[in-house]
Amino acid sequence: MLKYFKINPDISIKPKYLVLLSSTLAVILVIVTLFDIYQGQKDIYQTKTEEAVSLLRSIQKSSENVFVSNQEVEKLLADKLENTAYFISSEVTVNKISQSELNNISKQTGIDHLYLFKSDRTIELTNSNHPYSDLSLIDYGSELDSLQEGLINSFIAAGIYDDEGNQHFAVIHNRVNRKGFILASIESGRLLAFRKKIGLGKLLQKIADGKEIKYIAIQDDEGITTAGGAVKQLSAIEEDSFLKNILEQKIISSRETTFQDEKILEAVKPFMVENQILGVIRIGISLESVHNLVRRSIIRSIVISFVLLLTGIIILIFITNNQNYSILKEEFKRIQTYTGNILESMSDGVIAVDSKGKINLFNNGAEKIFGLTSEQAIGKSCNEIIHEPESLIDMTITNNKELDYYEHTIETKVGKKIIIGGSTSIIRNTDDGINTVVAVVRDLTAQRSAEEIHKRQEKLSAMGELAAGVAHEIKNPLNSIGITVQRFGKEFIPVNDKEEYLELVRTMKQEVNRVSDIINQFLKFARPAKVFKQAVNMQEFIYDVYKPFESLAIEKRIKFTYHCEEFEAAIDSIQMKQALDNLLHNAFDAVDKEDEIKIESYPADNYLIIKISDTGKGISEEQMSKIFNLYFTTKQHGTGLGLSIVNQIVAEHNGTIKVDSKINSGTTFTIEIPLT
Repeated sequence: MLKYFKINPDISIKPKYLVLLSSTLAVILVIVTLFDIYQGQKDIYQTKTEEAVSLLRSIQKSSENVFVSNQEVEKLLADKLENTAYFISSEVTVNKISQSELNNISKQTGIDHLYLFKSDRTIELTNSNHPYSDLSLIDYGSELDSLQEGLINSFIAAGIYDDEGNQHFAVIHNRVNRKGFILASIESGRLLAFRKKIGLGKLLQKIADGKEIKYIAIQDDEGITTAGGAVKQLSAIEEDSFLKNILEQKIISSRETTFQDEKILEAVKPFMVENQILGVIRIGISLESVHNLVRRSIIRSIVISFVLLLTGIIILIFITNNQNYSILKEEFKRIQTYTGNILESMSDGVIAVDSKGKINLFNNGAEKIFGLTSEQAIGKSCNEIIHEPESLIDMTITNNKELDYYEHTIETKVGKKIIIGGSTSIIRNTDDGINTVVAVVRDLTAQRSAEEIHKRQEKLSAMGELAAGVAHEIKNPLNSIGITVQRFGKEFIPVNDKEEYLELVRTMKQEVNRVSDIINQFLKFARPAKVFKQAVNMQEFIYDVYKPFESLAIEKRIKFTYHCEEFEAAIDSIQMKQALDNLLHNAFDAVDKEDEIKIESYPADNYLIIKISDTGKGISEEQMSKIFNLYFTTKQHGTGLGLSIVNQIVAEHNGTIKVDSKINSGTTFTIEIPLT
């Protein structure tokens, strides 16, 4: 990440830039204010529209209920008329019915008019002062014919008028033996009055009594059929494309329009009964409260914007008076040269410092290499993050010259020694001075370690072959010497100094055997046994390695522990036990009383890890580079083959062995072998 530098507070920004920044801030505030007002108005419109649509749906539902109720009333009325007509027909058949009886039936049933017609369709008897003319039944001639022919018993006649022009709702029923028919009716005015009392118009008027509702109207192609509120005239459906579109699309929609010189929100939906479109339902809602709210919002937003603008200008003046414009411009140009995203994605470490050696760029790769976060590194010098008197960056600044490539070993702030290689480049000022030094470094520790292991293997292989040849050449003469010594001890006994002679013979024999053992080890190293891998329970295996040394640890008063997880690995248990035994023998030789030896084993990233560590005297750096060499030993009676054999066994398992040691702090051998 990049570090931004402090700005000199003694130089203030130029007035024209202050004005520009203030104007920009003002424009932004105005835009935000307008957007806030627009969004608020939009939300309020949306709420109003949703309220109107909800009300339309309620009215639609209520209309359907009223329509169903009217149909049910008409059905009940028709049943009553038909039952009365049937009763009269039955009575006339049995007994002759009189005028007074007919009047009494009319009074008891509440039926306005009762007529008995003869077969020739002339009136026989009636309770009404308004007799029907023949013409009033002309519209129902075909029904009367069917009635008299016995095809039907009754039918409803809803459009009969008396001589005074009053409309009647009637039921005409056949008389017994088809000798005419009976007409029972009530005046439609009574039915209309009942409908008005419980009907849709009453409901709409009650809803329209609300303060914000200007009108509610149900309208068809002929005009307004029923309405509530102060509405007398609305635009016709045929003349209004908005209404026509709603009927065609069968949708609910809204618009802003004018009603009685006032802006309103009108919501419209098709008026449907039993899935048949009969017209539209229109509801007009006043927008006065919306406009008042918008006006208040505008005033409030203007006040807030002014306060914010004034506050912003004050803050801006305070900040800009503490900035150094010239330094800011120069640093801005320099910062623009960094390609931050690319640097952060690089695996190599990228470090940039200013002309004084202070770090101002420390990417992710550098964090991983040096074990520090960018926050810990930025602002510090290279000497503060590595234990080196002069880094490659310091050399570049001192010599004012770029380094093509430089490789050396360093110790990081966290105490880790690593091998790094890298190069530097210089970004110069306009006066050709150093502005920035950029170093690109790479951690070569793992690479050099692998190369070292490879070299070690080649060296040991060559030395093993040489040792095998030499050992083979020595073995035959050594056998002869051994046989001769044995004969000296058995066949040649001197007369004088016998004990001394026998002691010399025993010594020669022991030395011959020791040399023979060393030769056998050389040959074994040069021609190692083939590795036979098999799945091994590592917890049991590590315990088997640990157990034989337990008594030795108690005897030397050493804390000896082991830890191993429950898992399996493919190894040659015999050879691997030999390798670990050698390492443990070396560890016990290196520790004193109260020291500690520990064995650890665990799986990690498909590798078997085995660590043997001690808190003994440690190994010097000079010896570290030689410990795996043939014949190298620091023991008085050592052969110098132990660690070479350990290295060879690990290599035969396609693994690696590493050692970390510090004088008077201890040593750790780490073996890594593929799990399978």
